[in-house]
Amino acid sequence: MAADNVTPRYSGARPEIVSVRHGDATVLLDPSSGQYYTLNGVGSFIWDRVCDAKNATRIGAEIGEVFDVAAEQAQRDVAHFVSALAARNLLILEIGAPEPL
Repeated sequence: MAADNVTPRYSGARPEIVSVRHGDATVLLDPSSGQYYTLNGVGSFIWDRVCDAKNATRIGAEIGEVFDVAAEQAQRDVAHFVSALAARNLLILEIGAPEPL
């Protein structure tokens, strides 16, 4: 399988992360650090899909359709946002896992 067919895939939130939906927003709590994070509507949309173990390409395509954004821009934005979540150790990221066809 070619390397360009490999995209990051997300297995979801770390099990200890608590998420609560409040309207369009989602509030995340990392009990190990005591940190709270608030996601806006688009962030919540991405979070829900990350928790469903979808990859960045699919999430970006969905955002492009739902929010009328160019797919390429949406994919870049998703990658940036998910990188920020990963940097805060809020999700499980599987680098190099091939996307099923």
